[in-house]
Amino acid sequence: MFYYHKLQIILTLLLLPTVVSASTVDPAPPVPDPILTPGDWNGLHGQSTPLGILCTHNWSAEERDVSATLKKQVFARYKIDKDGYIRHTFEVDHRIPLALDGRNTIENLWVESFNNLPYNAHLKDHLEDVLHRAVCRKRNPMPLETAQKAFIGDWRVAYEYYVTNKHWKD
Repeated sequence: MFYYHKLQIILTLLLLPTVVSASTVDPAPPVPDPILTPGDWNGLHGQSTPLGILCTHNWSAEERDVSATLKKQVFARYKIDKDGYIRHTFEVDHRIPLALDGRNTIENLWVESFNNLPYNAHLKDHLEDVLHRAVCRKRNPMPLETAQKAFIGDWRVAYEYYVTNKHWKD
């Protein structure tokens, strides 16, 4: 799984510049707007999901369903006409990942680009995986709140800290 994500990131960084012309303007911001998407997680509502459940393989896959109506609202909030772009250019993503106890609410969803360089949806997905593994480690796990804070702030800084500089070893 890790190697697949690494390959996906390398391919994105190497091949994407040839696919996206220099004149392409990507309207999706590289980080969520803190006013539109402040983040939302179960712990904010006194309902934290137990780590035993969060750390179950593919737990978040069952929670992942964001309705088409909600996705449309997210695109509208970010003033992006999704019909004007090629399929798979954007995704509606969670500011606080589901795997880290995030919620499927408008306050936690934003439009993320696959085309932004150098930081895009592929890299954020990789950071999510790294921090989820860190939280679920048997020995010396990362506190869930620490992993969530990485996404409340600028996730690109967290990526550099935890992934590029390997401040949290897998």
